[in-house]
Amino acid sequence: MDTKTLKSKIRKGEIDTVIVAFPDAIGRLVGKRFTGAFYLDQVAQHGTHACNYLLAVNMEMDPLEGFQVANWERGFGDFEMRPDAKSVKILTWQTATALVVCDYLHHDGSPVEEAPRSVLRKQLDRLGKQKIKAFMASELEFLLFDQTYSEAFDAGYQNLRPSSDYRIDYHILQPGRDESIIRTMRNELTASGIPVECSKGEWSRGQHEVNVEYAEALETADRHVIFKQAIKDIAHNGENPPVSSQNSPKKKPATVATFTYPFRRTGKISSGIFKKRNLVKRFNIFWEVY
Repeated sequence: MDTKTLKSKIRKGEIDTVIVAFPDAIGRLVGKRFTGAFYLDQVAQHGTHACNYLLAVNMEMDPLEGFQVANWERGFGDFEMRPDAKSVKILTWQTATALVVCDYLHHDGSPVEEAPRSVLRKQLDRLGKQKIKAFMASELEFLLFDQTYSEAFDAGYQNLRPSSDYRIDYHILQPGRDESIIRTMRNELTASGIPVECSKGEWSRGQHEVNVEYAEALETADRHVIFKQAIKDIAHNGENPPVSSQNSPKKKPATVATFTYPFRRTGKISSGIFKKRNLVKRFNIFWEVY
């Protein structure tokens, strides 16, 4: 979605909330929710700010020692979050909400090199100088549990019950019992500009796999982190699926644990490196290795 379309939807009242976020070092989206009007008037052009400690915290948001980018000795300040207009997506599983992914910048406009998006952009720039373009696709896997997030927390994340009674690799029957969540996820992500190819049961109890279509590397990285946010949101909603998925059977809210390679073999990134032979045709460099 482009900025013009987003602006139109905000003016019409179809979108009233814009999430402005960036991926942290753990792969979570962090940021803020703005009213649609304020986003258009201020944030779209001038960006916003966030504390630099977001690149130096653990899962519990405790600041960690040993980082140059942010530490107690130098004090904690802010970095700029600059929206990437090309990344705008409507989150159809949330009410009247759009999301834009940001680059994390110093006050002089230079990239914060430690930020995941900066790391990827640097590598893509190196490829671009050789007239090479990288395409990637995510195969994401996650575990679905019957407890809610609050119940899982109270249990110390111990002895959680997987959503299936046995291993479900390629099974059709057992994964079908989770379709209230999985179908909603497939449809809502696709409607939000993250096209899903397919889903399937995986090796372990309650383990599912989802494959997302190929795209340029930066777009795939954005899709990847948004996917992880989406499946957790959708599982949490449980009995209250989005309006566009009301035909899905209802299910008690659930807990999702997401993971990607190299944690066991729990996710993959497929890649292709393309280079133009002439003004029209291009070829996958990997093919020429064989």
